[in-house]
Amino acid sequence: MKKPKYRLFTVLSVVSLILGILMTTVGGHFSTVLTVAMEGSTTDKETAEKTYADGLAMNVELEEEGLVLLKNENQTLPLSTGKVNVFGEHAINMVYNGSGSSAGSGKGAVTIQEGLKDAGLDVNENLLSYINKNTTSTTDDSVHEGNEVDISGYPINEMSVDKYTGEYSFEKLKEYSDTAIVVIGRVGGEGQDLPRTGFGEDGTGSYLELNQNEKNLLTALKENGFRTIVLINSSYAMELGFIDQKEYGVEAAMWVGGPGIAGATAIGEALTGKVNPSGRLVDTYAYDLTTQSTYHTSDYNYYYSAEDATKNLGGFSNYSEGIYVGYRWYETADAEGVWDNISNEYGNGYNGVVQYPFGYGMSYTTFSQKIVSAEEKDGVVNFEVEVTNTGDTYAGKDVIQLYCETPYTQGGTEKSKVVLGAFEKTELLQPGETKSYNLSIALEDIASYDETAADGVGAYVLDVGNYEFYLSENAHSWSEIDVADTEKCYEYALGNQVVYDENNKRSSDKTVTSNQFADSENDIPKLSRVDGFANAKETVFSEIEDIALQKDDTMYDFLINKSSEAGEYQGKVLDTTTGAEQKYTMDDMDGVAYDDEKWDELISQMSVSDMITLIGTGGWSTPAIDSIGKAKTTDIDGPYGLSNFVQNELGNSESVCVSYCSEVVVASTWNKELVNRYGQTVGNEGNATGVSGWYAPGANLHRSSFSGRNPEYYSEDSYLSGVMCANMVEGALSRGLYVYVKHFAFNDQEANRTNKENCWMTEQTAREIYLKPFELAVKDGGATGLMASYMWFEGKWCGGDYNLMTTVLRNEWGFTGMVVTDNYCGTWMNPTKAIMAGTDLILSNASREVDADVAQTDEGISAMKQSCKNILFTIADAAGKREIAAKAGFDWWNLTYISTQIIFYGCAALFAVIAYIKYRKWLKNAVTVEIEE
Repeated sequence: MKKPKYRLFTVLSVVSLILGILMTTVGGHFSTVLTVAMEGSTTDKETAEKTYADGLAMNVELEEEGLVLLKNENQTLPLSTGKVNVFGEHAINMVYNGSGSSAGSGKGAVTIQEGLKDAGLDVNENLLSYINKNTTSTTDDSVHEGNEVDISGYPINEMSVDKYTGEYSFEKLKEYSDTAIVVIGRVGGEGQDLPRTGFGEDGTGSYLELNQNEKNLLTALKENGFRTIVLINSSYAMELGFIDQKEYGVEAAMWVGGPGIAGATAIGEALTGKVNPSGRLVDTYAYDLTTQSTYHTSDYNYYYSAEDATKNLGGFSNYSEGIYVGYRWYETADAEGVWDNISNEYGNGYNGVVQYPFGYGMSYTTFSQKIVSAEEKDGVVNFEVEVTNTGDTYAGKDVIQLYCETPYTQGGTEKSKVVLGAFEKTELLQPGETKSYNLSIALEDIASYDETAADGVGAYVLDVGNYEFYLSENAHSWSEIDVADTEKCYEYALGNQVVYDENNKRSSDKTVTSNQFADSENDIPKLSRVDGFANAKETVFSEIEDIALQKDDTMYDFLINKSSEAGEYQGKVLDTTTGAEQKYTMDDMDGVAYDDEKWDELISQMSVSDMITLIGTGGWSTPAIDSIGKAKTTDIDGPYGLSNFVQNELGNSESVCVSYCSEVVVASTWNKELVNRYGQTVGNEGNATGVSGWYAPGANLHRSSFSGRNPEYYSEDSYLSGVMCANMVEGALSRGLYVYVKHFAFNDQEANRTNKENCWMTEQTAREIYLKPFELAVKDGGATGLMASYMWFEGKWCGGDYNLMTTVLRNEWGFTGMVVTDNYCGTWMNPTKAIMAGTDLILSNASREVDADVAQTDEGISAMKQSCKNILFTIADAAGKREIAAKAGFDWWNLTYISTQIIFYGCAALFAVIAYIKYRKWLKNAVTVEIEE
């Protein structure tokens, strides 16, 4: 018999079916993004070209002001024009920003080679080509036998020094130039935190340390007499002790972060002195990252079933370090004598622990700063600070940093030794030039949250005592200031305690702040400043163990039985009219105030089905609703700019969107006005592409150097992060682009983020540290959109936590706008649960419907109406501010997407029918043959 043909058609049918499913899943998931990306600009070509050029210029300006000069011995920098050798894997594979939700293609990006050449340097191109050819996908010391940590996604591909031979020996290379620029980079992003082990000769080193090949390269350069300059191409705070170690011979070092696709231009300018570095670090750089208060507490842990040890119920994180994060930890620990016994090759005490304090940065010139005047008036301390460029060669910008020390009592409310209270970036000051700047700090903004205040109700409190304000170069220089020095310190004495309770709420609050997170502590061990952090060893310097839960445990019940249950509606029962005759359309709602009754009338025109559709179909868009004349809108990722990776890959000649530098670089500018203009620039990109909403900026914190998403977030400091975020938001909104500040809240690690990761912390920690950036974005930036995180808090998903999403966000802070979920990933993100808590929109292209039994009740209709109002107000509020009118583009991607699905599924059915016919024919022939035999 011939080989049966039905098998071939069966295979073809299965393949077509699989392709159809992939098209449905992938195409549906990203259809909105692909429509924008493949269409390119929806404006005229001239506008598109200008918008893109403006974006590239903004990228360069951000990097110019954000890069940080770390070291400059013997005036190695700036370089004069001449020849240079450039070394390092990342010299040919630069880390432009990060991976994840908004990662952009590096195609078309300015390379470090191009940036240096444009600045007038002659680069040894043959060396770079040689490194490119000899860079391997793995290195000998990136994997170690028996290592349990998966580090496959984090190879360090530095070329081995034994390959520098012949024409590329160090002796020959030195004939070209004795100046060596070494680029050291680290990359990471969404979905995974960085490995803490698996590197180095014995596998115990972390990804944020140099590996052996990198060490060998630096050693060889020193031994061969090169003048070595290091560029740190990482948005993660690495261990940089090698910069100080004599064996490596580093004479100058510059942190460049993730510079974006045009930022390498600024790097060349800074190395040659065309730009004077003015950035300041936004993280504390410790010699040993295990000294971070979060090193152990930010590692991932699990709840397991006590009955079945293999059953993973979810993750948990104990924020036992409390408010002592980043410089708040290092500075307070220093003041309490924690580092007194430290003595190593780097120094004694604090100097042996911290290499570069928060706020650190150098310049090619020198500056002096002094307080000219300071006084308290009506609860605000106002300063006039005079800044002088005391150098005689280079113009430059300086950063004014004001830190506050508030009264602390043993056993009282936990307080950091100092906190950043205000800052300003100066103008470009010529040699000898002096200018004055005004800064102010509202006392209510430096109050500490006390959960026991106001008879146990909780409140922000200013304790009696002296409040010291230091004009400091960074987060540590204050320690060298004499409080009697009135040019560097201002002291304000408060004679009576101030409690911001129901009779005296903070001026920035809509309603008085009070305890809302009673269940959030979960009896975790808590780091305390009492007796010089006597309990540090048991709270933050010890491993956390997994927890086995019994079926009758409350947490087990939450994770297994109650995770998808919706809470009861706690809002006002509204008029339940639906499907009313059309009176208004969305075009009538531009500039209409949130409390205007027109919104109620508009939303009453929507049917229950309309509301379910609007709420449940919010993946990279909001749907069209005919009953209110609402058109479909487009929302796009992410924190490095409107995602344009498809545009770049397609080589679209009308690309409008730029892949900008990491948010860490943005924060390192310390320039509020510049960041506001950055927001405006992205807003113009949105206008030019027809994008209405932006899944950015990221406002979570660098709780740990190993947090995977750090490039998408600004800093370890809540105040700096909040100020930068607020300015970014304000700028984008002013151009008619609404933003979703993300991830609200506590998404300070990537491990377990979609596995019911419970965050446990004190209410003080939540309010002063992790919620603060979002609070400032709402109050000062006017944010009308947020994205709820995957994380759990108080044993509840953040998006389903009424206390967080409504009581704090809307009632206390006065937020008016919409909250979207992160991308739907499980039934515990129940839409009913979301709208009952105050979350409005489900990020999903497949419709996620409100529970049918709730949708017909008065409470359910009221909750849906409130969510629809929040969504529609945000869209209308931004639309009224647009300055560039985008032309409506034809959604040909969806047509292609649907047509392709029809073809694949049709082919699957056709091949299945043919296979069946062939099978019947083959079977008949087989029976005939058998009978004949």
